[in-house]
Amino acid sequence: MTIEHLDIFPQGIEFSIFDHFGRAKFFLEQAINLQNNGDWKVFSWCINTSIYSCRAIKEVIECHAKDFPKSQWHDFDKEYSTVRHATLIATYRVQDFHRSAISFLPGFTAQHGVVKVKTSKQTGSEAEASVDSSGQVHETKKRNASIKFDRPIFTSGGNITTEENISIPIQQMVNEYLEDLYKLVSVKSPNVPWETLRV
Repeated sequence: MTIEHLDIFPQGIEFSIFDHFGRAKFFLEQAINLQNNGDWKVFSWCINTSIYSCRAIKEVIECHAKDFPKSQWHDFDKEYSTVRHATLIATYRVQDFHRSAISFLPGFTAQHGVVKVKTSKQTGSEAEASVDSSGQVHETKKRNASIKFDRPIFTSGGNITTEENISIPIQQMVNEYLEDLYKLVSVKSPNVPWETLRV
């Protein structure tokens, strides 16, 4: 984004969406460069900053639609549900911002979020949940036992476990989210120079 774009836009909804999208893309690109250079600490910081702007886009639109129910953004929630990893982005932000910092390090596997394990009074009732080094989640439940994850985030090295229990690089997850979001917001705000931020 060049400086002349800042002169063109009023500080309205389109500017906010465009600016957060630009931030998300910029910090994702920085993260990829840093990971390639082996700087995992700053890679994590850039990924987190990118994800915060990814989520901010949704929250800015949500607030605007509440205040202006007849705007072009009024039905955004329905369309947003088709964006890949939308729930994961929301969960990630909650875990990192409110619960515990999420970092990506080679050889480091982590689970963020509360795990509730419940067993029954039956003999032999047991429950176990674990995350292997590839980021896959495994559960064992016997005799009416249950396991419930409260907004879980599973990471391993530079990967995150998706809603489908598939481990993918975190930068791929963020990029897929931005690709889908780009298709939505660029159609709803055609006067914004989206081509400068194409994912």
